[in-house]
Amino acid sequence: MFHYREKVCLIQISTPLQDILVDPLSFDDLSPLSPGFADPNIRKVFHGADYDIRSLYRDFDIEVNSLFDTQIAARFLGIKETSLGHLLKERLGVLVENIRYLGDLIACFTIGRRSASSRSPHRCRIS
Repeated sequence: MFHYREKVCLIQISTPLQDILVDPLSFDDLSPLSPGFADPNIRKVFHGADYDIRSLYRDFDIEVNSLFDTQIAARFLGIKETSLGHLLKERLGVLVENIRYLGDLIACFTIGRRSASSRSPHRCRIS
């Protein structure tokens, strides 16, 4: 049986002022992103970061520091259902629609009171 190696297919960088979607398949060199990922003064928020961290390092030599993983945080809080869709709905009131793959969830991930806008490939709505 053939196994396809996972790839980083979308990187979303969000600040209080803007959301940026990066298609890493369109670039040969993502080294300009390395300082931001490595900077311990910038908190990076991931959900289920294990594959993401390994893939970013393996494919682009990007190291991630100051990581907050929402899935691990949910486990520490004793939450049984730690999928991103469930956490967004139950904890923040965010409904994620038209999600077929885990990677699609990343495009809808929101932090705080900001919701994903039409800039994201999939829309999220606050219920």
